[in-house]
Amino acid sequence: MFFESRITDPDPDCTVGKWGISYATSPDGLNWTQATTQKLPNNDGTFYECVAAHPYAVMDENGDDIHVWFKGEQGTQACANGAKPWGCDQYTGVGHARFTGTLDVASISAEPVVQESAMFGFPAVTRVNDTWYMMLARYPQFYLATSDRPDSGWSFANGGNPVMSPGVTQWSQDELFNPALTCDEGDQFPFKVFFGGRNFGMGWPQIELGGWGDAISQEGTSWFVNAAPFFNWSGNDAWRHWDVLKVGDENIAWFSEKQGGKLYIGFAHTTSAESWPSALVEGRICPEPEGWSTTLPGSDFVDKAQGFRELVQFVSDDPTTSQCASDMLDGDVQSAIDEVFKGYLKGHLNQLADDLNDVYAELDKVSNDCGFDTSVLEQNLALLTIDGLQHQVDRASAMMDPTAGELVDAQQSLDDALVQYSNGDYDGVLDDAEDGYNELKEKIRWDDDHCPVGSNSEIYLTLQCEVQSIEGDLDALYAANGDNRVRDARNRIQDGLESLASIDVWHAVNKFEQAMDKLDQAGGTEAEMAELASLTSEVLRQFIDDGFTSGHDPGGVAAADTLWNSAEAARVAGDYVQAMNDYRDAANAANP
Repeated sequence: MFFESRITDPDPDCTVGKWGISYATSPDGLNWTQATTQKLPNNDGTFYECVAAHPYAVMDENGDDIHVWFKGEQGTQACANGAKPWGCDQYTGVGHARFTGTLDVASISAEPVVQESAMFGFPAVTRVNDTWYMMLARYPQFYLATSDRPDSGWSFANGGNPVMSPGVTQWSQDELFNPALTCDEGDQFPFKVFFGGRNFGMGWPQIELGGWGDAISQEGTSWFVNAAPFFNWSGNDAWRHWDVLKVGDENIAWFSEKQGGKLYIGFAHTTSAESWPSALVEGRICPEPEGWSTTLPGSDFVDKAQGFRELVQFVSDDPTTSQCASDMLDGDVQSAIDEVFKGYLKGHLNQLADDLNDVYAELDKVSNDCGFDTSVLEQNLALLTIDGLQHQVDRASAMMDPTAGELVDAQQSLDDALVQYSNGDYDGVLDDAEDGYNELKEKIRWDDDHCPVGSNSEIYLTLQCEVQSIEGDLDALYAANGDNRVRDARNRIQDGLESLASIDVWHAVNKFEQAMDKLDQAGGTEAEMAELASLTSEVLRQFIDDGFTSGHDPGGVAAADTLWNSAEAARVAGDYVQAMNDYRDAANAANP
């Protein structure tokens, strides 16, 4: 634990006294041993000659280095003998220090890595992928800076504008302070911040009402805020600073408060247990969110739907959400969102309106039955509804005559929905979007020429699209020969798509093998059989590769790999029935 402490009383040069940083170590997070010396000395001429405070520590992945960012202030006479590179103001900026794994000081930045001249503090840092993110408080707002290095290259994001301002909650009308930035589990919301707010009665610094709560974000510049705080207080002594860490699904926090004129550090936690396995304590090097790596055109809708699911979960898990609302959000609302995913992933784009309407209806029940304010969720669902219609219009534009009446009317419905959204009429958004969906019903489908192209696990969505394109060929064949086995083959493919939508590749491959058998019996063309075999090969190859990387039974995955190679030889030789038999056996071997 890195902490600040005042070393000297205020004087004319250092008007708040001298503050320094040291650390303490603990085997359990509760019993601490302090280091005996100050670790960042306030040497004359440094940008922190008066104040080195608000330390924020991040350990790198291998435990070799600990990065510590801190607030710096200098004296009123700092430029008496000449100007400094960082200026002559009291506030100088954010400094960076690197400690070794043995807690020796390896380096201290000679200048601020983020320069500040206004009243600021509380730099909080995390890393996602190769980018470092720093959130800091510049009175009375929060700002965000980014860099590809922890010790240099920082620049402000969002055009240098605030990323969160006072007024986001009833308990933060005048000031935001102390952002504690952590990693979140969600693919679409990798950032979570625990932050404080204050309302001043007779003016700063008399605190009439204070509180601290949390918010989540996709990119760090816009935040979804829980309106209710975890804690409220009044006065200037409680909850001055805090730091929060994740422990599995729980959180632990250390905080400072003033008692008898002195500052003390306390401990808080989200469970009744006061001990935890140290291996579960997560650092601030965040895992890469899965959704960030996709290159799938049109998958923005999937990403946004996943983000909406995570937002619902965030609201449901908030301790201030009533049990009634939490149960309904976790239950029927999430089930309705699942149907949106299933309909989209199975290519049933014309069902999106009905599926989204069901989500609206479930949110209405939460509002009416539990007296819970769902306006934030409704607003984001309206955005998702608009995005779904935009996706369909874009897809139709690539497939239809741009002057077609259905497409023109759908575009008008989209424009109308956007107007309704800007007016805050989210029910109106749904009404107009439904009109647009209905205009395009049965007018668009996935086919060979319009399948999205994906990478990583998103390849399954691509393959669903490509497999579905076979259905049109089978419809034409059935119309020509009336053989019920062609219809059965089509049904097996549809069953396989159902399984693939749930990433149940084992069942999908087995259904495709059965479809091949029916096609062979019905005299299907070589082109249709070759296409089905080729697509099954792609599905299974991805399944096997995922098995190798995700730790499934190594023996089974290796056996599947051998069988897949055998099936490939049969497919290349044109023996599609044998190839499908081998693909089926490979899927059975790899099934975890």
